[in-house]
Amino acid sequence: MSPAGLVRWLLTAGLLAVVLFQAPPDQWLPTLTRVRWVPLILAVLMMAGIVLVNTWKWSLLLEVQGVRPGFLRLAYHYTVGYFFNSFLTGTGDLKRATDLGREQEALPQVMASVLAERWSGTVGQVALASVTLLVAFLRDPEALWPLTLASAGLCTALVLGYLWFEGARPGGSRSGKGLMEWLHRLRLAVGAYRGQRKVWWGCLALSLVAPLALVGIHALLARALDLHPALLALLLFVPTVSVFAQLPVTINGFGLQDWFMVTLLGEAMTPAQAMALSMLFHALRLATGASGGVLYALVPNLGRRG
Repeated sequence: MSPAGLVRWLLTAGLLAVVLFQAPPDQWLPTLTRVRWVPLILAVLMMAGIVLVNTWKWSLLLEVQGVRPGFLRLAYHYTVGYFFNSFLTGTGDLKRATDLGREQEALPQVMASVLAERWSGTVGQVALASVTLLVAFLRDPEALWPLTLASAGLCTALVLGYLWFEGARPGGSRSGKGLMEWLHRLRLAVGAYRGQRKVWWGCLALSLVAPLALVGIHALLARALDLHPALLALLLFVPTVSVFAQLPVTINGFGLQDWFMVTLLGEAMTPAQAMALSMLFHALRLATGASGGVLYALVPNLGRRG
């Protein structure tokens, strides 16, 4: 095991130990045995909707690159990528970029579209989290520390994204062999997004759909567990939880997401209730990823033309 992998396992175990000390399993496991199916099915449908919206956003970015594999094929690659992201954040994005890029013989262009899709998604999520945390801070000044972290993340994403995309100008004579030549082609592909303001605004708008939908999903999951947290509390803190849960510092967000849920939702529900809600969301996310694994294994040519 690599040092980075060992650190992730240790952080996951450490954070889970802290959370389980606050909310022992015997306090929240019985809640998971009394799940109501109608709200759960609605949450599953909303999760599928997030995948389709993100696929649509990816298709807009691929259109700029002149890559048009068809929506069904894109949905297949996105869902398969979601499956691989279940193991480690980022691996699924690399998987869908390389698979579709080789399939379309446009690897740099597809890689650029995935970078743009992920960057716009991060900006949308962190922006929403910053706004909701600002409201939370006005309601409770003790929320200053997560507000500072979220705002710093937003500023970092904006600055890095601006420098990367504005610095990637089409043209230029720099080229080399092997890896350097491929990186140069990737830079040119990224440069295709300069000046595409209509596409960017559309992607940023679509990037707000997923974090808002996650609030609805958590509300439905809470209803499935017969919990009744205030919708305002979910709106204020679920976007923040989703942002930090995606950091590749623990195994699939375990421990990190649970700690944030128990900590930030403390006023809306008990630690045991927050833990039950977090675990049910883990199950939903893993089930969504598993559907990508099924597609990958059984219908690898889904939506493929020719």
